[in-house]
Amino acid sequence: MALAPAGDPLLVGVPVGELAAIRTAHEPQAPRRSCGPGRRRPKTLFGVPTLNANKTAGLGSSRTGQLLSSLRNWAALLVLGLVLSVATEGRFLSATNLENILHQTAINTILAVGVTFVILTGGIDLSVGSVLALSGVLLGMALHRTDSALVGLLAGMSVGAACGLVNGLATAVGKAPAFVTTLGMMSAARGLTLFLTDGQSVSRFPDSFQMLGLGVVPVAGFLVPAPFLVALTVVLCGAAIVRFTAAGRYMLALGGSEQAARLSGVAVVRYKTLVYTLSGLCAGLGAAVLTAKFNSAQTNAGTGYELDAIAAVVLGGTSLSGGKGSMLGTLSGALLIGVLRNGLNLLRARLGLSPHLQDMVIGAILVLTVIVDHHRRRS
Repeated sequence: MALAPAGDPLLVGVPVGELAAIRTAHEPQAPRRSCGPGRRRPKTLFGVPTLNANKTAGLGSSRTGQLLSSLRNWAALLVLGLVLSVATEGRFLSATNLENILHQTAINTILAVGVTFVILTGGIDLSVGSVLALSGVLLGMALHRTDSALVGLLAGMSVGAACGLVNGLATAVGKAPAFVTTLGMMSAARGLTLFLTDGQSVSRFPDSFQMLGLGVVPVAGFLVPAPFLVALTVVLCGAAIVRFTAAGRYMLALGGSEQAARLSGVAVVRYKTLVYTLSGLCAGLGAAVLTAKFNSAQTNAGTGYELDAIAAVVLGGTSLSGGKGSMLGTLSGALLIGVLRNGLNLLRARLGLSPHLQDMVIGAILVLTVIVDHHRRRS
């Protein structure tokens, strides 16, 4: 074995190979370049790499996967329509019935858009039905005091947004589970509705306000219900927020990984509060449409609406785990539920089926959709 020369008394007798390793370890190193010439230096915030929402939030196995999921929903909607048309001897595809479907779907679509914002972040909102009832009652009281449709509309939406803000603060700042927070709001809002009205409905509003729920608008030769046009506008606004704004990307990032979003500098409290506020705002708008449609604000309005809204979101392809979904998918999910309910009602009248069958069918489809989504995410 070769030994070191006797130049340094501390290294005498050390094998040559080990001597080279010792010298290399103690020689000053040239600073390494983290990025070679022509390569972009990764963006950082306080030394932490910023979040790439396309990767962390699942935007992107993503856009193609969401497009295919949306196309499957619309294809299923078309096939279901054709099957129901044959089963009802053409009554399903009549102009009157299609107009009824759009009327029946509008409110659920508006609520589902708000719930989509929440579920994209990995949360849940069980309070939208009760918030709708409270917003409708206070909207009706404001209409009676002012006779102004605009004031009433703003009052209803403000009440909804305030309830959503409370949900958001309790969840984001108070760190309470969203399930518990919104369940508490569901009970509190319903109780306050009954307290304010003593269980009585609020009715008889100006004709100008009723047009919001009963009006029709000619579009390309077809009469489209005004409530559905309102719902479609809400869907497009929601899609624009998610797709084209930083807030939308942060919502998806929170659903993908809240911890990664926080380390990347995302204001988690702000955006979690925002999504619940938007959900409440949509509930307030839904209350205005529902109140205008029936010319009455009922204390039991919105009962069970939260389940239909969540079902529409899940059927539309939004994952309950958050980080993945689209507003157009939510629209297709709401239409699927509307078509199923309408078609089963027609079949019930023709075949004498049980009125509870539609809830059983929609519940079974919802469970199957969640199971499929879970296995798809794992694979």
